[in-house]
Formats: sequence, C-alpha cells, structure tokens
Amino acid sequence: MISLRLHFAALGMALCGWIFAEEPFAEAEVHVGYHGRAEEVKRVPCIQQADGAWRFEWKAIDIPRDAWYIDVFTKGSDLPCGEGYWVLGDCNYGRLTRTKGEHEATRQRMPIFGGVSAKGAFVAIQKTLRGEFTQKVRVKDGVYRLGPRYKIDKIEFDPYDDIVIDYYPLAGGDANYSGMARTYRKYMLAEGGVKPLKEKIRTSPQLAYSTESIFLRCKFGRSVRKGIDHRKFLEQKPPMNIDHTFDDFMDIMRRCRRIGLDKVDMCMVGWQPDGHDGPFPDLFPPDARFGGEAKMREAIALGKELGYRMSVHVNWHNYQLKSRRYREEDVCRNLEGAPREYAIFKGILPAGRVYDCCWEVMCNRYVDSDIATLLDYGVNGMLHMDVMSAEDPMPCHAPRHPNTRGDMIRWQTAIGEKARRYFGGSSSESGYDHFASALDNVLYVAWEPRSHPGHPKGNPLVDGMLPIFPLVYNGIIMSQPYYATIDAPCHRSKDEMLSEAFHAFLWIQTPEERVLKVFEWGGRPMFYYTMYTDGDLAAIKGMYDQWKSLRHLQLEFMHEHVELAPGVTVTRYENGEEVVCNASNEPCAYQGETIAPLSHRLRRSAK
Repeated sequence: MISLRLHFAALGMALCGWIFAEEPFAEAEVHVGYHGRAEEVKRVPCIQQADGAWRFEWKAIDIPRDAWYIDVFTKGSDLPCGEGYWVLGDCNYGRLTRTKGEHEATRQRMPIFGGVSAKGAFVAIQKTLRGEFTQKVRVKDGVYRLGPRYKIDKIEFDPYDDIVIDYYPLAGGDANYSGMARTYRKYMLAEGGVKPLKEKIRTSPQLAYSTESIFLRCKFGRSVRKGIDHRKFLEQKPPMNIDHTFDDFMDIMRRCRRIGLDKVDMCMVGWQPDGHDGPFPDLFPPDARFGGEAKMREAIALGKELGYRMSVHVNWHNYQLKSRRYREEDVCRNLEGAPREYAIFKGILPAGRVYDCCWEVMCNRYVDSDIATLLDYGVNGMLHMDVMSAEDPMPCHAPRHPNTRGDMIRWQTAIGEKARRYFGGSSSESGYDHFASALDNVLYVAWEPRSHPGHPKGNPLVDGMLPIFPLVYNGIIMSQPYYATIDAPCHRSKDEMLSEAFHAFLWIQTPEERVLKVFEWGGRPMFYYTMYTDGDLAAIKGMYDQWKSLRHLQLEFMHEHVELAPGVTVTRYENGEEVVCNASNEPCAYQGETIAPLSHRLRRSAK
C-alpha cells in the first residue's frame, strides 16, 4: 500500500504550484507497429477542452488498416524515477523506484490510468474503443512510460470508432489516486450513463433492500474437477458434487432467520441441469437431484415468507455444444467462421465443448423467456449474471449477427437493463465497468494484486492494488474487494479453496484481515463457498452485526482513501463520515482516539 504520511504529503504541497514551461499534454507521441516492417512514430497535437482536459483524437478513418498496434504517449504521462507512483485501470499500482521492467494491464476493469511524480499528477480517461486496448508501464533510462496499446489487429473488424483519450492534469488535493477516481466518477455520472444508488432505489424496492442486506449464495451442484484432466470432459461427463438440495437450502434460510440475519439477498447457484458448468444456456428444469421445480418453488416461497429477497445465478455467457438449446446458427463465430471457443481451458468445461455466446442472440432469443420463467417461479430479487462483468466480450462474425466488441457491450447493457427492469437490479461477477450504466452489484472487484507471489502473472514492477473501483463507484455500484474476501469471516482449508477457485483465496491470511479489507473498501458482505454450517452462520452473523452500522455508506460516494501507517487506513466519504481500519497487530492513535488492533471505527471526519 502507498504510504502518504511523508514524501507524498510533501509532494502534494509541491503540486499546488505545478507549472510547466511547456504544456506536457499538448502533443502526443504515437507509435504505430506493423507485422513485418518498421514501427512508425507520429506526433499528433492534443486540443484543450472546456473541462481542462487535453484531448488526443485520431479518427477511425485514419487508422492504418494493416497496423498491428498503436501506442500513445505524452510528456505528461512520462514519469521520472523517484518519488511517486503509477496506477492502471486494473487497480494495480507501483512506486517509481525500479530501473527496468514492464507491466501490462490485461484485465481492463476501467479505461483509466494515471500517475503522480515530482513533476506533476494526471489521470487519463480512454473514452472509446473499450475492449480493444491494454495499458502498459515500461521503465528504462530513468523514465516510466505510461500509456495504452490499441490492439488494432485484434479488433477483427475495421476500426469502428475514433481513438479518444482525455488527459486531466491534477493539482492540490486532487493530485493523488483518490483525485483520479473522483475525476473518472464525474465523467461517468455526466457522460457514462451511471446513476447514484440514491436515485436508483427510488424506483426499485429490490435494490433498496440490497443496499441494506448481505448477499448469500448457496451452491447446489458443481462438477468434480479436481484430479480430472479437463480434456477427458469431451469423452465422458464428470460426476457432480451435490452440496445442497432445496430442502437443505430451506433449512439454511430458517437457521439464518433464527439467529437474526433479517436482511439477506438469497441467491441460488448451480440449480440448473447438472449444476454449475452444466450445459448452458439450458437453465430449466431445475435438476431433480436437488428436488426439481416443485422444491425450488417451495424454497422461493419460504424465503419470501421469511422476509428475504430471492435471487438466482444464471449463465448466458457459455454456449455448450451438448445443451438442449444449442443452435449452430446462434453461436459466436471467429474470423474463419468457426464457432469461437471459450478461452477457459481452451474451450472445454465439464459439460464438454463450450463456445462464446453472441450477446445479440442471447438478448433476443433466450433472455426474455428465461426471465419470464424465473418470474413465474416467484424470483423477486436482484438477478446475478455470471461472467458478464469479469471480461471484455468477444466479437462475432456470424453472417446473421455480426458484432464488434462495441456492439457486444451494447447488447450486454440491454440485458443488464432487462434484469433491472424485471428484478429491480443487475448483478455480475467482477469489476469490469464496460456496462456500468446497467450494473448495480459485483461479487468481487479483483483477484489478487500482481505483486502477490501466488499470482500466475506476478510482476515485480507492481506494489499492490488500490481501491480505485470503490472510489469511483461506491454509491453507484455495490461491491466487495477481492475473490479472497468472499466468505470473509469464515475459516476455509487451503485444499478446499484451491479446488474451487484456483490460487486466489488465501493471500489475505486471516478472517479478521479479510473482514477489515471489506470494510476498508466500502464493501457489501458476500458469501459463496462456505457450506453454511452453524459455525459459518455464526461468523456471518458477527460480520453482519458489525456491517449494520456501516451499511448506510453503500449510498454515499467515497471522497478519499489514505494509508495512515502500515496496515492502518482511513476511508473518507462525501457525507463527512470516515472508516478507520487497523489491520495491524498494534493499537494506533488517530484524532485523539485509540483504534485497537484488527478493528475498525466509524467516525465523523474532523474537517
């Protein structure tokens, strides 16, 4: 975590008088790469906008159709080694202390990047071609070069939009990562179509309930993966673990109500034929091994009687060859015209061969009928849609429904809007904000930071991860920080975790630390992999009781996040409240109060 106690405090004071002899964002240096011939370097003037931003713009018609990539840099986004840090849209950051290396943000959660250095601070917002770029940091000869790479040869269509990047110089109290996030939030509220939760809940009692409730996901069935070569899934279907039946689920709900868990969004996961990773997009009928349709209806009715909102997890993303609803003409297709294999495990999941969906087809052929059936079952809570906000969509070249990534994002947005219209809210998996205007809840923002030794693509240039997503979206989209902080207060064995979620769970070691991380990031408690034993429910109730004094902050914008000391942070909100989290093993003093180890304190800001 960045320490702002010493040199960044001094750096911020210096930025108040930041003056350049030459405007650092007045010109962009554009590198155009080609396959088989030399890179070209062009210089393109940037034009200052009414809001103070400097705009780089390159018309789509002028983008070379045979380009491999386009990199964009400015003098303002070149950061000298020394004091300061960089931040990318994947929420990873790094201090400006290395002398060589490179980091690429392949998980493009938000189209922003920025930096703070001895010469100034800025944030850049990439306003077009979402999904068609990565972001890179490269350090060499005492300079960090920070900027996007547009993957022109991966667009798979002619470039369909101009490249537009707005560079915002930041000074004074905005010259930090919180200021970067506030700048992006202002843009998203003005031009990105997002609305505050305070406004959205006026017309959605379901969403209003969600802002005061925890998210409890009960898994019913899942295919056995451990110890099985995934390629064998093409030959024979693996067995299914039955974690819970609908009768078990009803017992869980009764026990929740008995111990005082009065507000819960109950979400059923893996209830479909063959459970989770079954032959999607088939959703019905509910698998008989869990109790079938009759028991599912009974469970939904009971949950509503207990005062809960009843929700389900659906998958409209995967298109299984073995699904009953499979239609060859509907599947997403690649440039060669073949069905596009889903990237995970090279297109093989427990139900067999799996392809990407075409979101146009999903929206127009499947979603409406599935929604109608779920409404008939009695579902009355926010709908959770797997994967949609966990990766950028793929383009489709099917002759009947060709779609660029930009088109696909519009179809995903349309599906999110349908979920909100009929269920009061739209929920998905992770912190990709390409359809933020139609999204109200994400299960987790990120996996672990690239600095963590367990990360499969760890990078020594990275120092950790910052809460950029909640700084932007708290009060707009509910979230909680990491895959590791799902089931935050519950004790889980390493083998159990790794069998479910690869490497990502245990890098935050203790339940106490995980709970504090949720509170630090303004998170909503969410649960999934726990088995909801009495011990698990007691731990969940303990977290719920602590969170009840914080849950009103779900409706508030964050103002800033600061590290006060190693393991000690303060998260300040626009309503004047702040949450101090002490994740260290020693007490800490703050504003005349002592914060005990492994605890938090809600207080009014001194300012």
